[in-house]
Amino acid sequence: MNISWVTTAWSVLAGLALALGLIHLLAWMQDRRAGANGWFSLVAFSLSVIAILELTLMRTDSMARYGEILRWSHVPLFLLVLGMVGFVQTYLGTGTLALGVAAVALRLISLGLNFAVPPNLNYAEILSLRQLSFFGESVWAVAEAVPTLRVKVAELSSLLLLIFVVDASVRLWRRGGARARRRALAIGGSLTFFILFAALLGLLIHSRTIEAPYIMSLPFLGIMLAMGYELSRDMIGASRLLLDVRNAEEEAARHRDELTRISRAITLSEISSAFAHEINQPLTAILANAQAAERLLDEPQRHAAELRAIVADIVADEQRAAEVIRRIGAVLKRHEIVREEIGVPELLAEARRMVRRDFDRRGVWVELEVAPGLPRLFGDRVQIQQVLLNLLINAADASEGLEPERRGITLRAEATANRTLICVEDAGRGLPADAERMFEPFFTTKSGGHGLGLAISRTIARAHGGDLRAASGARQGAVFSLEIPVAT
Repeated sequence: MNISWVTTAWSVLAGLALALGLIHLLAWMQDRRAGANGWFSLVAFSLSVIAILELTLMRTDSMARYGEILRWSHVPLFLLVLGMVGFVQTYLGTGTLALGVAAVALRLISLGLNFAVPPNLNYAEILSLRQLSFFGESVWAVAEAVPTLRVKVAELSSLLLLIFVVDASVRLWRRGGARARRRALAIGGSLTFFILFAALLGLLIHSRTIEAPYIMSLPFLGIMLAMGYELSRDMIGASRLLLDVRNAEEEAARHRDELTRISRAITLSEISSAFAHEINQPLTAILANAQAAERLLDEPQRHAAELRAIVADIVADEQRAAEVIRRIGAVLKRHEIVREEIGVPELLAEARRMVRRDFDRRGVWVELEVAPGLPRLFGDRVQIQQVLLNLLINAADASEGLEPERRGITLRAEATANRTLICVEDAGRGLPADAERMFEPFFTTKSGGHGLGLAISRTIARAHGGDLRAASGARQGAVFSLEIPVAT
């Protein structure tokens, strides 16, 4: 069984170009900022078509059909030049755009001349074809033809393309830096070499200096491989960087969760210690006075004056205890507010991202509903975010025990008069009869809860000139509405 090496080689070339084009097209579609990938896919697709047309030319013994195929080959050639200019301008970023545009414009003019006058841009007339030995096989090529000056337009386009690439490479090299110089050498050097090779090969074939089939895909293959190699390096580097970033995010999330637990424990410990130490003295005094009053009441002879003094001491100690509690609250609220402008969509997305890992484990999801064109908030990002996290965690706790499809939480933001309303809605167990009591310190409906979260959250909201309210939701759950003034 005889193997057709020409058919195999050109089919593999076409398939390789098509595969690389699809890979980089998908990369561009996933990230439209990766413009170099889009231009490279255009180069690769064009080369694939050129390879197929060249293989067809080598198998064609009809002069009319040969001229027609040669005419249509100028379409992918134009697209290939366009893709190369776009790639160099996007990837290197240093080219003189006017040179690139001129090269594309001349190639477009030559394309118009190619279809305006038959049979094609290369020849005014093809007189005969001849079979040649190529890779050990017989292929067809032009033996005699009448050349045309119209092809000079395409050759001038190739010259401008070469100048454009050299100019971009030199500018990038002068910019300095190891990475920039490597790109200038790898992309600029290889493109310069293969463009010269392609131009020289085309000139020799058109002038009949050498008798050979059209094999322009070979130098263009070198161009594509050089471009693809550099892009692949960047894609691999970007993938590794993305993996490192994700690992860092996961590690940071673990540290953040641990710090949150430690912070809560330390805070509660400090509050408990301070509270116990400060309030122990007035409570001890109240107890002592009450026991003394009880002993006096047991005596047959009542001591009205002493009882009145004891009651006065109890009242004073009670006021002292209340003052201790007030001062503890003042300590809790003593936090300097760092006011800044805050974007609402980013704030909500960040809050959802921070609870995602915990919510995924609990089978809870958060749906964002952000009205378009929301004005920016003005306040302390950390404090407002802490309020949102507290509301989201409460909503997730309220959703425990529900059917999986009802564990969704809606995080919604909309504009009101000079304010932004951020709502957290769940489908949980709802509110108690007196919803306002939920904002009282140490009142809680959760087993093991401390009853401080909503009280502190409302304090933060009001410190910002806003408020925090609760209402029954449309899904039989609860809606907590945080109102914050917008930046003016």
